[in-house]
Amino acid sequence: MPLVGKVEALTQSIINQGSDAAYHVRIGLSQFYGHHMLGKTLKSFQQIEPSWEFHVVEGESHFLEQQICDGLVDVGLFPTPIYSQALESYPVLDEQILLAVSVENKKAIAIADSLMTPNGIHEIAPFGSFPFILIREGLKLRTLVNRLCQAESFVPKAVIGSENLDTCRSLVEDDYGITFLPSTLNSKGDDDKVKFYPLASKLCFRQLVLVARSDRAKRFHLPEVAQVMQQFL
Repeated sequence: MPLVGKVEALTQSIINQGSDAAYHVRIGLSQFYGHHMLGKTLKSFQQIEPSWEFHVVEGESHFLEQQICDGLVDVGLFPTPIYSQALESYPVLDEQILLAVSVENKKAIAIADSLMTPNGIHEIAPFGSFPFILIREGLKLRTLVNRLCQAESFVPKAVIGSENLDTCRSLVEDDYGITFLPSTLNSKGDDDKVKFYPLASKLCFRQLVLVARSDRAKRFHLPEVAQVMQQFL
């Protein structure tokens, strides 16, 4: 199947280069970013070239990165780090990881408020008695969260693990536990049911980037697309 996929990718590349037909851009996003950013992503590409047509591939970023390396996906939108040195990346958005607490969880809210400084919450160990809803092990956000907690010699009590950040937020809304979520989920300042707290740690930042092989990056004008996306976001 990998070989068949590479043949299909090569065939499409030859078609695109050998005719005046519109490019079919294969864009890879995680389910979370597809939900929150797909429309703005497609509009950003169309600002550069309105004739481009799109095929969206959803998956976890490790999987998408390999698909890009193999030529099965043209462009990816996902957070750093990028593991393959064969790929180029273009910054789109800086994400901060925030502590998310249900507004119904008065005890956790009181602790978070008491720990706030001008730079954010300065420690997370005092939340050790609370259940945590966490993204599953092996995903980039979980690795970042593990580093945040290890820096304080703190092990969160994870009662539920999920592959979907929207699921994590939904469970926090219903006060099943507290969690860590990227600031993208609070881009509209929606704190009706969930209160978000910044963290003072330098470890809680990452970039959202457009990723491609160098030949595809030039073909689809990724530096220009990234600049347009920065304006949209």
